[in-house]
Amino acid sequence: MKKEVTEFTTYNRFLHILKALIFSYLFTFALIFIYSIILAYTNISDTTIPAVVTGITIFSIFLSTVIYCGRIATAGLVNGVIISSIYLGIVYVLGSAFQVGFTLNQQSILLIISVLIVGGVGGIIGVNFNKLQR
Repeated sequence: MKKEVTEFTTYNRFLHILKALIFSYLFTFALIFIYSIILAYTNISDTTIPAVVTGITIFSIFLSTVIYCGRIATAGLVNGVIISSIYLGIVYVLGSAFQVGFTLNQQSILLIISVLIVGGVGGIIGVNFNKLQR
């Protein structure tokens, strides 16, 4: 079954990027909520929090860029990096607004680089996966 190729306007691209951001935040919140329940009812150490939250963030970005860049069907690298940049920008703006003494440290810089790479790779995979389905 062949998919129809539609021309995406800037508005449609914006909508898909917005949907990707909403999806990634909802998915991140859901996984962090599940993890918090696991932490509350098991003997898992609190020292696992940074690694798990980083993993959840990276996985959420990857999944959303694969799904939504596949729907945009063009410029996967660019759109993936845009989605991950906006995601991180919002996280860091909110983090700096609500956390006293917020600073960028080595772990934060590593997360930024990782998320940008994963977003770009997810975008490429999404576009190529979409092309395979046509």
